[in-house]
This record gives sequence, C-alpha cells and structure tokens, in this order.
Amino acid sequence: MKNNINIKKEIMFSKEDDYNYIAYHILIILDFFECKSNEKKWVDYKKIIYLYQFISNESLFELMQRAVNQDFKIDNVDYEILKDSYTNSFLKKQLVLLVIINLERNGLISIEKNVTRLTLDIYINDYEKLHSLISNPLFEEERENLKEIKKIFPQLRTMTLKTFLEKIYKRNGVQLWEV
Repeated sequence: MKNNINIKKEIMFSKEDDYNYIAYHILIILDFFECKSNEKKWVDYKKIIYLYQFISNESLFELMQRAVNQDFKIDNVDYEILKDSYTNSFLKKQLVLLVIINLERNGLISIEKNVTRLTLDIYINDYEKLHSLISNPLFEEERENLKEIKKIFPQLRTMTLKTFLEKIYKRNGVQLWEV
C-alpha cells in the first residue's frame, strides 16, 4: 500500500510547478548574468518565466536554438511545441511572481520598480554568498545552456520582454497575448 502512495506522488509531482525548483532557477539565472546590484539588475522578471523552461529542458533548448535562426522553417510539430511552451510559461506568470516575492521577503533578492519601462527588475542581495551556493554541479547543464543563450541574446539581461518573445515565438507564427 505504501509503495502505491509513493508511485502516485511521483506521478503527480511536477518539477516545473515546484517552488524550490523555480526559485533555484531564478537564482541561477541572476547569478549567471551577475545581477548583483541595482546598477546590474535583471530588467523585467517576466523574461525569466519564459527563459527557465529553455535552460532546464534540453529538447526545448534545442528547439529555441533553431527557432531564433533566421533560416529556420518551422514545421507543425515544432510550432505546437513552441506554442505550448509560450502558453505554459504565460500561465506560470503568477506562480513565478509569487516565488520572486518570497525570495525578496527572505532577503535573497531585491525587487525594483522600473518606472521608465514599467517593469519589475530584480537582483541578488548577497551575491558572493549565493554564488557559492548556486555553483552546485547538479545544475551544470543549466549553466551551459545559459552560456549558449547568452551567445544568441548577448543583451538578454536588459533586453525588453517584447523583443525576447518576438525573436523566439512571434517570428515562428506563435500569437503573443501580451507584451
């Protein structure tokens, strides 16, 4: 009987909806881009909502690499995967914001209102302390994927959400709901 309960727990668990999983990926992204002060902050937390799925899912990461290529001709399967990726991320907006607010309440990050861009920008409070914690080899694949993403989007930290989403989704026919 106990074995069946453990199997059910494994089936019902979704790491993409796990607060700790999301928090760790937010911190990995901020660490990788050295977002350690108000002067070097991550502009618009909403980009992270879409970005973290690409760094943690190898097949989505590879599709994103192809999708930003100007010569890429999307087929129906890839279009549906990209559309689902956009939709799933869009629906996680509140969850990610809740995690970010919780990280701020615990003193790990700061949130700054950007009145010019009308965004919420974030950065790590104690960069040196968190950097050593986040440098866990367990997340090496995510850091490697971030290196490749930074080559594709060198200005990602300050890039607008609209530009980021257009380069991945809109240019491949995915309808954007907000930007």
